[in-house]
Amino acid sequence: MFEVRPSKTLLKRIFIDHGVSGTMASRPELDKLLDHLRTGDEVMVWKLDRLGRNTRNLLALIDDLEHRGVHFQSVTEGISTTGPMGRVMLTVMSAFAQLERDQLAERTRAGMAVAAEHGRKAGRREVTTDLAKVKRTREFKA
Repeated sequence: MFEVRPSKTLLKRIFIDHGVSGTMASRPELDKLLDHLRTGDEVMVWKLDRLGRNTRNLLALIDDLEHRGVHFQSVTEGISTTGPMGRVMLTVMSAFAQLERDQLAERTRAGMAVAAEHGRKAGRREVTTDLAKVKRTREFKA
C-alpha cells in the first residue's frame, strides 16, 4: 500500500497493488503512484519492503522521489527522507531487509533440498486421474 499526501491540499490518495509480487520492480499501482506525484507531495508506506524488494531498487526509487521534490516516509521504521539522517537510516534498514529476504530464500532452498532427499517434492500434490480412486474417495466422503 502506498499513500500520497499532496502538498497543496489535505486530501490523500491510496494506491494498493493486489496479487502482484513485490519482487517485480514494475507494479501497476506503483506505476500509477509515480505518474501521480507532484513536487512537494509525500509518499508514505507501511513498511520499507512494501516499496521495493531489494536494496538497489528501493534506493533508486527513493532517489527518483528526491529528484522530483517528493518526500518519503516509512511508518513502521519511522524513517523520513526530509533530513540526511533519514537517508542514512533508510540505506541501513533496506540493507537489513535485503539480508533477511536472502536468508529466507536460502533456508527455503535448503529445506526443499532436504525434502527431496527424503523423496518429497515441493509444490502441489498431483491430481489423480484414476477413476477407481476417485470413486473410492467419494465413498469415504459420503
